[in-house]
Amino acid sequence: MMLHNGRILAERYWELPESEVYSRYLQGRDGSGRAIEDVTSAQKSVVAILAGMAQARGFLQLDDPVSNYLGEGWSRATSVQEQAVTIKHLLSMISGLNSDFSYAGEAGSLWLYNTPVYHATMRVLMAATGMERNELTVNWISEPIGAQYTAWTPRPWTNSAIAVGLSTTARDLARFGLMIQAGGVWDGEVVIEDKEFLAEMLSSSQELNPAYGYLWWLNGQAFSLSTRAQATLREGPLIPSAPEDLIAMQGAGDRKLYLVPSLNLVVTRLGSSGSRPGSSFNDVF
Repeated sequence: MMLHNGRILAERYWELPESEVYSRYLQGRDGSGRAIEDVTSAQKSVVAILAGMAQARGFLQLDDPVSNYLGEGWSRATSVQEQAVTIKHLLSMISGLNSDFSYAGEAGSLWLYNTPVYHATMRVLMAATGMERNELTVNWISEPIGAQYTAWTPRPWTNSAIAVGLSTTARDLARFGLMIQAGGVWDGEVVIEDKEFLAEMLSSSQELNPAYGYLWWLNGQAFSLSTRAQATLREGPLIPSAPEDLIAMQGAGDRKLYLVPSLNLVVTRLGSSGSRPGSSFNDVF
């Protein structure tokens, strides 16, 4: 789905893939028969928005230790090592923890794409606000922007550390994009109060991987996609054929939300990976 200047420029749907892998992510259909899908790691960017809103509303500070909300022992690091990990470290993927929550290095000293540890962020938000993940997301974002088919859904087929996914439609995902592109405003109503946080979220959050903000991907920078510690940066940009100001939610199966402020463009893609071996929507689009 492509939107230009807030209006639908193109929208197209294909027959859904008939595969066991895709069926895990399909969570039904909306009122018009369009797929509702678990958007995999694209969910991370929505959680970043919620974290900024929680800070603006006085529930937490991003520099707070994660242990303040999850208690001692939420990781496999020592108490001292664990206490050094802040919410901001989780949002920036620089917790210093491995994917099994063991200690890899000092918090802030290495960048590691770490989905299991990232999932602790939502646990922090629920502990800080006293709200369950769906209540939080619906009340703060989905309802204000009219994203009626967006909800957190279980993943019974995976391990407990990543057992919840955000499910939505291409149209709902576009609403998230339009709201962000409008500076956190929807239909004249403010959704994201803290504009300073919004700017930080969509800027390099650290120097170890300049292409990463707060759980958002940034084009026009050197980048790393590594799930291993001490990975070297690749020469950027992340998507060479795209404008340098592109920012993105990205998830497995080529699930995407692209925002290009300079073109006032929003693009969403759900479904599954392309049929050409080695192809990526980042390249094909």
